[in-house]
Amino acid sequence: MKSTAKVLTACLVGQMMVGGAAVAETVMRFSDFLPTTHYLTIEGSLPFMEAITQATNGAIKFEHFPAQQLGRSADFVRLTRGGVAQISVVGVSFVADAMELSNVAQMPGITNSACNGLAAYNSILDTTPLRERDFTQHGVKLLMTYMLPPFELATANKAINEPEDIRGLKVLVASRSTELLVNKLGGAAVQASSGAQSYEDINRGTVDAVIFAPDSQLIYDLPSITEYGTTNGNFGGQVVAVIMDQNAFDALDDETKALFEKVATETEQAICQHTDMKKAEALTEIAGLGNSLITFDDEQLARLDAVAAEIADEWAAEADSRGLAGTATLEAFRAAVAE
Repeated sequence: MKSTAKVLTACLVGQMMVGGAAVAETVMRFSDFLPTTHYLTIEGSLPFMEAITQATNGAIKFEHFPAQQLGRSADFVRLTRGGVAQISVVGVSFVADAMELSNVAQMPGITNSACNGLAAYNSILDTTPLRERDFTQHGVKLLMTYMLPPFELATANKAINEPEDIRGLKVLVASRSTELLVNKLGGAAVQASSGAQSYEDINRGTVDAVIFAPDSQLIYDLPSITEYGTTNGNFGGQVVAVIMDQNAFDALDDETKALFEKVATETEQAICQHTDMKKAEALTEIAGLGNSLITFDDEQLARLDAVAAEIADEWAAEADSRGLAGTATLEAFRAAVAE
């Protein structure tokens, strides 16, 4: 007996294709772990959906389910593969087991901007096992990538004068690589369950600090309860993958497939440019709200980068031990970043 999700997918496919062309009206479910107020939604997902609908004269429309309304972010790969959603926005860190090689683009100390990271990530998708390992084998297509710029540290009440001042702090982090870095520096990393929860985590004293994108710090009103921070720490970033059920994509005609890929490429480029620009603006705004921000000098950055390099090498070696080509992926990514 077919599952409800599989029957639904079959119905959608039937609507999409008649004589090799998109017809009538197809409604795709677009699942998102982010709220509608998040800049990745406002600048990325919503314009993407609008562009597709306009370009197809309304033949393809979307039903948006933000803030994990269709299920937990950790389940988005399964839900997308099963046809519950045709497209999903998921933080790679929330599905680390499924998308482990993508963590290479979240490593601290390697990229210097979101667009730099995106270009390097895209360039190694097919020259390493990354696309096959993290997406294809799970029955999903990587439609586009929202790359965030290097994250910065913000603390509730401990001044930060050098990287080692993290020692003894409980720090909320968004990725496994940043968790490893914090622990290596003598802090105690706590994996974030959601950005929205970060305010309460700091306000209640559950954590002492957070490592997030500066513009995300503003979205969650963190500068109102933090006092100190960094401007150039490069504590690692975040990869947000927009995935599509491979069966749903394959059911589209060639012209519509090309449209999806064109709009996706334009959208991910717009996002990296937006987030790079917004980081500088956000840091200025955070300082204006009374937070004292430090810019590490070259010697301090060299110490931090040395620890970050150790973290990346250890991650790669551990991945190698499980047959995941971690070192090859890391070396390819570092080379691509440097180009």
